[in-house]
Order: sequence, then structure tokens, then C-alpha cells
Amino acid sequence: MRVVADGDGSVAIGRTLPGRGAWLCRASTSCLDLAIRRHGLARSLRTSVSATAAAELRSVLGAHPGP
Repeated sequence: MRVVADGDGSVAIGRTLPGRGAWLCRASTSCLDLAIRRHGLARSLRTSVSATAAAELRSVLGAHPGP
């Protein structure tokens, strides 16, 4: 699933959204946790990822069923 940084510091999920994006494993909160812990998500998006944005992503990933 593709994550894009918005101008206001939040993140949006969408495959066709404009802007710099990063790909994460679908329905895998462990993948998200690893990307945040290693600063990979922030590095890919070229911006810092706030705790609020990380919590929002975690809730969205937990709500999506696996493949």
C-alpha cells in the first residue's frame, strides 16, 4: 500500500495520489513499526513522520484484511 506525505504533516494512503510516496506491506503493522523504527518511512517521504500520523497509519493497516 502506498503512503504519501501531505503538506500539513499528515499522511494519506492511495495508489494514485500525487507526491512523494513510500510503499508498505499491506495489513502488516509490524512492517510499519519496522519502517518507523529504522526511519525508513521518513527517509522515503523526505519528511518527519509524527506520532499522530504513525498511529493513524497503524489503525488503517489494522483495519484492512490481509491478502
